[in-house]
Amino acid sequence: MQEIICAAISGLVTLVVAIGTWHFTAKKDRIENKELIMKNIGDLKEDISSINANVQQQIAIIDIKISDLTKQVEKHNSVIDRTYALEKSVGILENRESVSEHRLTDLEQKRA
Repeated sequence: MQEIICAAISGLVTLVVAIGTWHFTAKKDRIENKELIMKNIGDLKEDISSINANVQQQIAIIDIKISDLTKQVEKHNSVIDRTYALEKSVGILENRESVSEHRLTDLEQKRA
């Protein structure tokens, strides 16, 4: 019976030591995990900051390109407006030429 009690006590002590070791190791792992998580959060903040700076730079470039394209469109529209006005003037001049030709023809026919 004494051997059974010694074995039970020995087993109980072993169990207590194992639980204590597990608890200490788990706590140490939690601390290490927390430190790793905090480091990763810091790295993510740096990455996000870098990405944000890059995005802002790209936005600035796009704004410049849009501004340049707007100027080109305004020039194009100006050319179109002037072309339309010239076509209208040419139409009027062609009409005047036609009327003048008819008058000349009428005058020549009256002379003859």
